[in-house]
Amino acid sequence: MNPEEETPHQKMVSELAKPGEEVIKTLDLANKILLLNALQKGVHAGNYVDTVKKQVIYNKPQSFPAVIDFVSSGNTRLFFPRAEKEFTPAQGDLAHMSMGILGEAAEVMAVIQDHIEKEEPLDVDNLIEELGDIEFYLEGLRQAIGVSRQKILDANIVKLRKRYESGYSDQAAQNRADKA
Repeated sequence: MNPEEETPHQKMVSELAKPGEEVIKTLDLANKILLLNALQKGVHAGNYVDTVKKQVIYNKPQSFPAVIDFVSSGNTRLFFPRAEKEFTPAQGDLAHMSMGILGEAAEVMAVIQDHIEKEEPLDVDNLIEELGDIEFYLEGLRQAIGVSRQKILDANIVKLRKRYESGYSDQAAQNRADKA
């Protein structure tokens, strides 16, 4: 992309995202294993959430024997006191959109995992499709809370410019005042 055509948010991301060259400097064997394991677990978690979304949101029956056994045992109050109360339509929208984001993020991670682990070419067409799906769910979530994409991008710029006043560094990321 031509730097003159970048939006303020794109420019900030270009400036503050840790470069891949810096990321791979820390990838000794142990960190490679951690990274690959995190990708794998992210894909599994997202796939689980996507399967639940299919059953709960889209009414497409899925196989959940452990959940079915747990619910039929009558022990749900021990762990899920909220489950017996009514949800609002707004809560339904929020759950649907957030589950969609995680499910699609897992699909993005799966493409990247295949690229890294199987040394397959990066499937850019699939990434474009999945990123579009994430945008769909992000827009649905923005609509559910009544906020524009631009407002979120502007708030993100303010937050990250404050956090990384002198640019990104590992030290600045580790010393975040908002996560102390």
